[in-house]
Amino acid sequence: MTPNFRRSRNLPPKPLAEALGYRFGLRKRRWRLDGLILSSNGSKFFDHLQDQGGCVLNLVRDVKQYPFATAVEFFDERSYSAPPSHSQRTPPT
Repeated sequence: MTPNFRRSRNLPPKPLAEALGYRFGLRKRRWRLDGLILSSNGSKFFDHLQDQGGCVLNLVRDVKQYPFATAVEFFDERSYSAPPSHSQRTPPT
């Protein structure tokens, strides 16, 4: 598995939702796109019309109608990745 795929479970949905064309509605504080309404909590999203959710990989699969392998390629091609984990961060100087 690719590094981007492994980290996808912890990515916040907001940047990806914006990249996929979702618009954020201030009134109800939810993202909207052609019949999809979603909210997020940490690294998970929930689509209120489809009554399903998950991590950002699931979001790509749902919006783009991609099979699993194509959704993983979507992450690799765009270098959409999480911030480095605690073990990868450079210690402060």
